Amino acid sequence: MPIDLTSEIAQALTAPHVLSAIEGMVRHAVRAEVRETLAAGPLLDVPAAAAKLGLSEAALRKAVERGTVPCVRIGRRLRFRFTDLLQPQTAPEPQSHKTKEK
Repeated sequence: MPIDLTSEIAQALTAPHVLSAIEGMVRHAVRAEVRETLAAGPLLDVPAAAAKLGLSEAALRKAVERGTVPCVRIGRRLRFRFTDLLQPQTAPEPQSHKTKEK
């Protein structure tokens, strides 16, 4: 017969000392991630990154979806490291406005 520890675990996780320890671990992890992100330089938003690459904002978003341009996601927002945009393997081709030849 399997042992069900769900209620015991749930009760243990609500103990003040456990909640405090979890909060401390999360705070430490977030601070480390923020420090790492800031150390890599400022982040560009979609309009600024698109302008640097010579793309429309929609084209940049599609490149992110395809995985050809690396980004940092902050919630639902996309941010870009300038140094990542300089790497040739990640920079998509600028949009060309082709005209139909008759």
